[in-house]
This record gives sequence, C-alpha cells and structure tokens, in this order.
Amino acid sequence: MRIVLTLFATAVLAAAASQDALRLHVEADPSSGPPTSEFVRVYNESLAPIGLDGFRVCDAIATCYAFAPATTLAPGDSITVVSGQGVDAPGIRYWGRRAAVWNNDGDVALLVDAAGEEVARFGYGAQPDVRTPGRAVAPRPTRPASPPPRRTCCRVCTTGKACGNSCISRSYTCRQPPGCACNGGDEEYAAAIMAQLDLTATRGSWRGLEPTSFLCPVDSE
Repeated sequence: MRIVLTLFATAVLAAAASQDALRLHVEADPSSGPPTSEFVRVYNESLAPIGLDGFRVCDAIATCYAFAPATTLAPGDSITVVSGQGVDAPGIRYWGRRAAVWNNDGDVALLVDAAGEEVARFGYGAQPDVRTPGRAVAPRPTRPASPPPRRTCCRVCTTGKACGNSCISRSYTCRQPPGCACNGGDEEYAAAIMAQLDLTATRGSWRGLEPTSFLCPVDSE
C-alpha cells in the first residue's frame, strides 16, 4: 500500500510541477507580415517532457486553439501557434484563421488543460476581463433522422380508380374525401393520397376519422 501511495503522490507532484513549468508569450504586433502573422508561444521550462494532449490556448474572450493529440513539448523547448494559415512544421502550428486574434493594445492569453483548469497566463497592455474557457466538450454525434413509417393501402384499385376508401369506375367523379384506397401499380400516387389524407385530416375538413383507422390488409378491387 505504501508503494502505491508513493507512486501516486509522485505522479501528482510531477504533473503539478510540469504545469507550473509552462510559460506563455504573445507577439500581437509583429514587425513584418500581415496581422495574422501574430503568434503565441508556449515554453516548457522544466526538465521533463510535457504532453499537451487536450490543452488549449485562448484569448480573453475564449477564442481557443486546441493542440492535436500526442503533442509533446520537450524539456527547454517551445511551440509557436501562428494565428494565420500555413503548413504545420516542427515547433510551429497554424491556427488557420483569416483575422487576427490578439489585440495590439492589450489582451490575456490563457493555457488550459483538458479539464479546463488554467495552467499558465500571459497578459499585456490594457488587459480586458477574462472569460473562462471551461472544459472542452466533444460534440455529440447526430443521429440520422428516421424515415417516416410507410403506410399500406386498404384497397388497391387495378381497373378503376381510388375514391376514399374504395374503388370506383374511372369514368365516375369521386366525391369522397381522400382515403386509404390506392391505384394499383402507382406508388407515387398512393404516397400523394396518403399525404393528402394527413393534410385533410389536419385541416379538419372531415372529423372523427383517424388516418390509422384505414390501415387494413391490402385488397383488390
């Protein structure tokens, strides 16, 4: 038990020491290049490598850049995050933004870990109020919409035409509200009949008749 507790305490102290060893610096107004050539730099001033998996660097209004998984900062090394667009290289990451992030007259840079805890801070100029970034939450996967249930026809009209819940001669005029009868071999027409059935029921032109009451075994004319 002592060995386990000792190892656990050592790991906690090592993590705390690693976090305390990280330092930030912002160059908001570079002497050359476009505004998006500005950058924030993260330094590892410890004697051990520090993993940045889940870490983010944010400005005062919680505009954040997230480090990719397996990003590790070697002892005494640094990594620079440029606001603009470019191709990542060893020690350099590009935010991919089209506009500047850091205010020239003053801002605050925060480095937060995967749990949303502040690890390092760098402020300059007229420092605005800081909005806490909080913990990063992965977006929930969206479920595909379920297709609407397919209706079945209570009567299939093969020689005549559908009229309400029954079939009539094609020469007759249908004076019944749309029902569950379908024209044989015409699925699109049947779908249109079902849609009109729902619409008519919704508008209340005929009451006391539920569309589901039409569902019965398919029958021929």
